[in-house]
Amino acid sequence: MAHLVDRYFKQNRVAEKYMKHYEDQLELLTERIKDVEEAGPSSLRGDQCRNASAISDPTVRKTMAILDAEEDTEKVRRWLALIREVEAGLPEMYLIVIRIWRKHRWKRGSQGWMRQAETEFAAEMAKLHAKDEADTYRSKQTLEGYWDFIIQITVRAAVARGLL
Repeated sequence: MAHLVDRYFKQNRVAEKYMKHYEDQLELLTERIKDVEEAGPSSLRGDQCRNASAISDPTVRKTMAILDAEEDTEKVRRWLALIREVEAGLPEMYLIVIRIWRKHRWKRGSQGWMRQAETEFAAEMAKLHAKDEADTYRSKQTLEGYWDFIIQITVRAAVARGLL
């Protein structure tokens, strides 16, 4: 049972990484593609080969680097496409939660930024529905519940597509 729970937590962490860091992953993907396309044999050369298992031919090294990068790149592309698809199917309320989580993605500990997130959520929802912020306020626990729901939907979609 513990193994199963560990696997679920791991799946949630992977899905959360791609959901929370979507823009960062997209930027890294773009840079990775550009780097591989621009890489010449000399840039992939590194130290001289010292054993029989290392590849000494710079053209073969570049080919291997491109193949490795393409495999990684394809996985990231599939994840980013999944995130876009999940977002397209979510109501605006959840998209606001995603935007807030992404905005605060580098902050540690929820105590400092969650109060700000509560306020931001209320302000955006009030503007969206032409209501008073007091009417659209949601607690930390509610916002965390929304985030957990988003991650669970993302995990289910990722499992269905063979990403997890």
